Amino acid sequence: MQLIAVDIGNSAIKVVVQSEASDGRWCDQYVYRKSDPIQLELRPTSALWTICSVNQAGLETLKRWIQEHRVNDQVHVISESDITIRSNVESRSRVGCDRLISAWMALKLCDDQGPVVIVDAGTAVTIDRVNEMGIFEGGLIFPGATASLRQMSMAAEALPDLSSSKSRARIGNLERKSVGPDTESAILLGVYKSQLASMLSLVEEVSKSFKRECQVYATGGGILALEKYLPRSWKVVPDLVLKGVREVGSDLLGKDLT
Repeated sequence: MQLIAVDIGNSAIKVVVQSEASDGRWCDQYVYRKSDPIQLELRPTSALWTICSVNQAGLETLKRWIQEHRVNDQVHVISESDITIRSNVESRSRVGCDRLISAWMALKLCDDQGPVVIVDAGTAVTIDRVNEMGIFEGGLIFPGATASLRQMSMAAEALPDLSSSKSRARIGNLERKSVGPDTESAILLGVYKSQLASMLSLVEEVSKSFKRECQVYATGGGILALEKYLPRSWKVVPDLVLKGVREVGSDLLGKDLT
């Protein structure tokens, strides 16, 4: 049985497929917007789909596609009980599984040695804390660049909507521009500079709360636009959630999930 790992976010869906060889390698990665039709070229071999989703509509769309095109496949939607990281939060079941997976995977990359801070830049930016004992303690959440750009245009009639990927590509070089000479560049610079400043300031604040030096991991679809402006000590792993989904799937493969 082949393994297919899926990360369903609010803006995009990422799919990665295990290679045909039984050596643990992965191939055939797909990334598409939630609104795009699903087009996956998969081997006819039956598969286990391991899915992390923070968007119910996207999840239901994918499940219908699997039912229509892959009738012999099994689907496992990851819940908090699948993620072994310990936690100290008010309600673990209400913490997004993507946050728990990112924290768990970052801790594994640190050989289970905390403390760790995880920055995930997506539709929302999350900054999460794992303490010296390897316990997830929650974090901070604020709007990501796309959400900020879209909300700004909705709240202010005179401002354009620059939330599309084509518009965001115009951001250019942040360190060479102090202000934007026109409305569009002023908006883009303001949003991205404020997001970067917020990340740096909040990570520094959280890091100071530990008794010893912590590791910082940065991930998410929005992190690449800011990567060259991040501290060199930060470890950038754009697909941290997907890596964690693959780990969960690998553990489940071969078990009876019916």
